[in-house]
Amino acid sequence: MTRTLKLERTKELLSLSPIERIQHIFGRDQTEMMMSYYSEFLEKISKDDVRQSLDEVDRENRNENEHYRSLKNLSEHFNWEMEKCFVQAFPPSHPIHAAMIF
Repeated sequence: MTRTLKLERTKELLSLSPIERIQHIFGRDQTEMMMSYYSEFLEKISKDDVRQSLDEVDRENRNENEHYRSLKNLSEHFNWEMEKCFVQAFPPSHPIHAAMIF
């Protein structure tokens, strides 16, 4: 791929939101579970009672907070689904694996 094509492709991808970019690269079917976890996370975190409860969380009591545990669980599942997408889409030797932090 030429430099010009790489720049055009980069501009195209950067014009998308991060979620749209992920779906464009991996496909909607491949990212369905990941987006489900993301949607559920956003739904929960948008509730006033959940955010108020999280305001009371500190390092010592975080695992006692139901909302914290639930959101942490959703974020872990989201990360696992994202990792699956990268593993299925790119060979193990691809440099993107070293660049990704989950």
